[in-house]
Order: sequence, then C-alpha cells, then structure tokens
Amino acid sequence: MKVAYLIICISVLFFVFSCLLSIPPSYIEAAKEEGVTILSALSMLPNAPAWLSISGIIVAVVAMSKSFLGTYFGVIEGATEVVKTTLQQVGVKKKSCI
Repeated sequence: MKVAYLIICISVLFFVFSCLLSIPPSYIEAAKEEGVTILSALSMLPNAPAWLSISGIIVAVVAMSKSFLGTYFGVIEGATEVVKTTLQQVGVKKKSCI
C-alpha cells in the first residue's frame, strides 16, 4: 500500500512541476484570476496543440467520475458497517439459509 501512495505522490508532483515549468508565470496568473484549470492554461498558450483542450475536458470528466464513485462507495461501505454494528448491538442476528 505504501508503494501505491508513493507512486501517486510522485506522479502528481511530476505533473505539477512539469506544468509550472512549462507555463510562463503571466499565464499562470491569468489562469488563476480567471479560475480555470492548469490544462486550460496550457491550451491558452500560443501554438498549443488542439488535442490539449480536448484532453482537459476528458481529464475533468474522469476526475469528477472518480470523485463521485469514491464518495459513493465510501458512503455505502460506511452505512453498511453502521447498520451491521447497530443490529449486532441490538441483538439481531443474521438468519442462516441452511
């Protein structure tokens, strides 16, 4: 599990530093004032490829989907455990099918 955390941290830091080093500070400030994402700031650069603006949309949709699914499954798992624990404390036992 620690290896997975390390890989995630390294990949995020690589993305952040590569974006910061590839965009001039004036574009970063303009993007910050407009409230746009870093991928939108990259697509605003002169001579930026067309696929960059499309990839920003794809990344945003995937990120929102992952956020929703993570929250959804977390709530389901938490609610299931709360109900199981409450029922066990009350004395309700699971019925056997045999």
